Amino acid sequence: MEVLPLLKTIENLIREQDLIPAGSTVLCAVSGGADSIAMLHALYRLRDKLDFTLTAAHYNHRLRGAESDRDARFVEQFVQLCCGEHRRQDGTVLPAVPIYMGAGDVAAQAALQGRGIEETARDMRYAFLRQAARKAGADRIATAHTASDNVET
Repeated sequence: MEVLPLLKTIENLIREQDLIPAGSTVLCAVSGGADSIAMLHALYRLRDKLDFTLTAAHYNHRLRGAESDRDARFVEQFVQLCCGEHRRQDGTVLPAVPIYMGAGDVAAQAALQGRGIEETARDMRYAFLRQAARKAGADRIATAHTASDNVET
């Protein structure tokens, strides 16, 4: 599918489901995977047309050592390089997308609480996203999932 028809499909879905009302602020959760990067890019391209403010957030679970840190750096650099200030046709400027970075020792917290890693990671990630949304003044949090993902709460 071509990029522009895909963006139109996403725009239509957002409008039909009233997912992002005009004037909203959306915090986009970005893991660094293809699904969340694609979602961030689509929202970045649609923010002017749908009249919403976009922010991004990344949570480093610290479960994969240096690889987790590389993911965090990649997300931060992607947002800085690809989601910068944008000049509208009328000359006004849409600001760059700010990013909120967070991290936690999920394995230690899971062991401390006697809970599973995935459940603890999800709880810590969502707690961070709620906190980042408050800081950003966001009234929406967008998360991306592929068809093969297990159900998230």
